[in-house]
Amino acid sequence: MNEERVLAEISLEKDVDGFHPENIGKLAMKGHEPLFVPCTPKGCIELLKRSGVELAGKNAVVVGRSNIVGMPAALLLMKADCTVTVVHSKTKDPRRICREADVVV
Repeated sequence: MNEERVLAEISLEKDVDGFHPENIGKLAMKGHEPLFVPCTPKGCIELLKRSGVELAGKNAVVVGRSNIVGMPAALLLMKADCTVTVVHSKTKDPRRICREADVVV
């Protein structure tokens, strides 16, 4: 099954998971807001905010670059004015990068 074709067939207004290409695209664009945001990354950001973590200006690391959590989390952190690094299976010295971060998701 082709993931891209399946997601494109979902009505934008019914994409409560926020995975439709238009929702992800708007999430990535400055000054635009998607109709829906993927819930797990949104929940991570909400937990940080409710815990009193000031995100603006922080160095944030996202572990993983999946379409479901990693990339949307990185985009949300950028919208919160973080400097974001995404570490993944090909990243050299991910432990050092995570140790140096202010925030790790």
